Amino acid sequence: MSRSELTPRSTTAAPAANSVGRYEILSEIGRGGMGLVHLARQTDLERLVALKALHGVYGQSSDAAEQFIRESRLAGALSHPNIVTVYEYFEHAGVPYISMEYLPGGSLRPWVGHLAFAQLAGVLEGLLAGLAAVEPSGSVHCDLKPENVMVTADGRVKIADFGIVQAAESASGAIVADPTSGITMGTPAYMAPEQALSEPLGPWTDLYSVGVITYEQVVGKVPFHETRTPMAMLLRHVNDPIPSLADVRPDLDPSLSDWAARLLARNPERRTSSAKEAWEEFEEIVIRQLGPLWRRESLLRTKDTPERGDPAVTTAQFLSQRISVPIGAGPTRDSTTETPVARSTIRSLGTPRSQRRLRALLGRQRMLALTATAAIASGFLLVRELRAGTVAEPLSGRAATRSFSLSYPRGWQAGAGVTPALTKLVDAVTLRASHRPVKLTVGLGAPSDSTLLPRDLLAELSSPPRGQTVLLGGHQYYRYLHLSMPPPSSIQTAYATRTTAGVVVGLCSVTSVSVPTTSGDCERILGSLKLNTGRYLPPAPAPAYARALAAAVSALNRQRAPAFARFVRARSAAGESSASGQLSSVYRRAAQALRVANAGVAERALNVDLSTSLQEVASGYATMTAGARAGDPVRYNAGRSAATSATARLEASLAALPKLGYHLQR
Repeated sequence: MSRSELTPRSTTAAPAANSVGRYEILSEIGRGGMGLVHLARQTDLERLVALKALHGVYGQSSDAAEQFIRESRLAGALSHPNIVTVYEYFEHAGVPYISMEYLPGGSLRPWVGHLAFAQLAGVLEGLLAGLAAVEPSGSVHCDLKPENVMVTADGRVKIADFGIVQAAESASGAIVADPTSGITMGTPAYMAPEQALSEPLGPWTDLYSVGVITYEQVVGKVPFHETRTPMAMLLRHVNDPIPSLADVRPDLDPSLSDWAARLLARNPERRTSSAKEAWEEFEEIVIRQLGPLWRRESLLRTKDTPERGDPAVTTAQFLSQRISVPIGAGPTRDSTTETPVARSTIRSLGTPRSQRRLRALLGRQRMLALTATAAIASGFLLVRELRAGTVAEPLSGRAATRSFSLSYPRGWQAGAGVTPALTKLVDAVTLRASHRPVKLTVGLGAPSDSTLLPRDLLAELSSPPRGQTVLLGGHQYYRYLHLSMPPPSSIQTAYATRTTAGVVVGLCSVTSVSVPTTSGDCERILGSLKLNTGRYLPPAPAPAYARALAAAVSALNRQRAPAFARFVRARSAAGESSASGQLSSVYRRAAQALRVANAGVAERALNVDLSTSLQEVASGYATMTAGARAGDPVRYNAGRSAATSATARLEASLAALPKLGYHLQR
């Protein structure tokens, strides 16, 4: 992608000589499926505003219009630098209007395909920061696309129209994606599969749209751009895999392609779980390619953009407090998420039972949020992200031992002294930050169990550690956040990875509860580690999980064979119904067995994929059973298609096991 000096195209039309309440209409500056956008002057405050007339809601009952206004006002209470400010919602002559911040830079649409990589990073940072800000409220945009991403005067981006689609859904009873009606709540080219299928929506829905926007910026066209009709586009997003960026652009960094693929997963359970997580992963790619000062080139500036100092080094505002959720303790896929987003691992097909399950999970989400609030009130420290509001210092210092070397930023010093729990490490080095009470001890040790942590460190913990995998410097580490250890260490984060020379162990310590920092610098330092002897090793299989996995797969194969034979021999609807019901039970039991399996740190994410795929196969056969019993061929074929697709995903997940050291004989 080359940097462009493109000037956003003006859409200003001839002035219109009329007014709406206290707003004088000056010109039309845009239009969409739900209404027109005018440039207007608010006469009492003498300011220019963007005034949107929502004709898409016009013509509904007065109660529906009033409900739309109520829901929109709730969404309009959002306040964030990356969300367009809403001044007022009101109704005039039966038409709802929105008065909002006017951004003369226009939308992101003229920039599509013309962004340098740093500019793309700036756009994504602003988008994901805005989405992260609204995740706690449960608001979902439902129509993210370049037309709803506005460019500010200094070249940043803001999200427009937050809550409009969701409010229209509440007023009309359902989100509509019907191009024949003239009102499309959501744009098919950017719409997530679950939105097209009227399934439960959440923050993951908007992340899919972010993936499409990224794809379009890199490739210059949306996925399935050759598809002509909106309905066909929707069906392709539901049924067809999106080609990877690496296939379309072989010159791209593969990690960027993998990042976009996680956003574009058709199954929400396989999608990146939060906007903050998506940004943290992408920021690592950006820093690796462009260095820590990339923001200096990130603004969408043209030759007409006014210079305002150098604001480019300021980061977007993500939520600063992190809520920790242990892996395996709830319905989320990852061990840490900005807000506990309740997503069911068993996604049934829109039945009342699935709706009750969703409500129950959302109730659990509220309970987790209350628990986190109680922790704050009790004085526990919920650490903040170091990168928020700062620019990372270059790694200019260097420390070396016989076994490894690493780099550290200015303001850190290498010295003697090791944390008591790590006295048995070999070739240990301790780095301390001179400007705050943070230190990192790194050395080689011997693992005591599948956690890879030294025995002395485990003995100091008051509860078993729960970890996750993280890539540091291109190598997979186990990371254990917020370890509970006795004073003087207030907060501890441990890291471990296998090498032929031993286990590299890092312990990042914050010794004051008043320090608003996390292990951001510690992870950058560990990511710079270079082995002088030996090489990195892949994660070792966990024996307990290997036994559980072998038992589950063995039972699945043993029970599936006779059930499938019955299904093939069946000559009546009753016979097929009975056999497919048996197959559903077989796969459901296998899914349950893996859900309760004691997966190791490296296997947890893949285990979720395996158990989810098994349950989806079971759900597909259950739908076939219901369709056969009801004599409904449409339902039967839908179940068969779902079971076939889920079986393919199951095979793909099983094929990934050898990378973790597991070998199945099926």
